[in-house]
Amino acid sequence: MATVAVVDDEQDIARLIAARLQRAGHEVALYSDGAAALEGITAHPTEIAVVDWMMPKLDGIALARALRAQESTAHIRLLLVTARSDPDDLVFAKTQGFDDVMTKPFTRESLLSAVARLSDARPLDV
Repeated sequence: MATVAVVDDEQDIARLIAARLQRAGHEVALYSDGAAALEGITAHPTEIAVVDWMMPKLDGIALARALRAQESTAHIRLLLVTARSDPDDLVFAKTQGFDDVMTKPFTRESLLSAVARLSDARPLDV
């Protein structure tokens, strides 16, 4: 199973995502904002990050850009979870470094399926 960072300022949602991933066998680290996540992910090996878009200090888009810019974190698979549903926003997120995008609310099955796809994906050329 994968090592997954869950980054969301809404703690109830973050804990729910983390619990679902842990029950599926993943190792999970929780971060409440993008700045804390950037520091933690840089210091601790992470395979996948499940990231909210709208957060204080450093939003999900800025976090994705920062992770992609660092050689040590550029390989991490990024899943954006967002309340935004405008198709243009979702396309924009993918151009900023996200491998997949999922809109809230989402089901347990769709979350686990998305993480499994990212976990099984071929490593990025860095």
